[in-house]
Amino acid sequence: MASSTIVPVQSENWDSTYEDVFWLYVGAVGSWLLLFICLVAYPGRQHDEAARIHYAMRWCRFAVGVLTVSHVYLIYLYWHSEEPLVPPYYGIGRPFLALVLCLFGLFSDSHPMFRWILGLGHSLYVVGDTYSAWRAAQWLTCDGNECNPAYTRQNIINLKYRDYVAIVLDIWCILLAGYFCVAQGFFSTRYQFVGSVKHD
Repeated sequence: MASSTIVPVQSENWDSTYEDVFWLYVGAVGSWLLLFICLVAYPGRQHDEAARIHYAMRWCRFAVGVLTVSHVYLIYLYWHSEEPLVPPYYGIGRPFLALVLCLFGLFSDSHPMFRWILGLGHSLYVVGDTYSAWRAAQWLTCDGNECNPAYTRQNIINLKYRDYVAIVLDIWCILLAGYFCVAQGFFSTRYQFVGSVKHD
């Protein structure tokens, strides 16, 4: 009698993952809109574009700071994993390039090139983080770590939720870059800031 092999059925889990990512995107855009409305509606800022840009930069730097921590965590996993080139880690290049991108985000109010790099760069990274989260969710559906034996289950769980946080922050950075382009200029800079002081 021929032996049969049991293959894990993952289609339902994949559908659940797509739904999770969809609501994550909706939540990211919705939370950004809510925070932006609070930023604009705060008393004293309704007619002061420079003040809105200043506080939006604080928001951007917070998002970039948390993203920096998330990419440092990827570097940590790179050095402690047995096969660091296996997805979704993609070697050491992924987090290091992201750290350079985050550096541009810290100064995105000062030069139009920095705003474009912030928006376009995070547009690429949101795709990468989404794929990484999807792969991690796939691996978690496999019994006994069969699909990705190079990593522990706990590392994959940590990576999945790390990617979820990064997706939200990537979307925030994309939308903030768009706001900075509209408020500061796509190819020029309307306001110059030195510390917290605006110079026309």
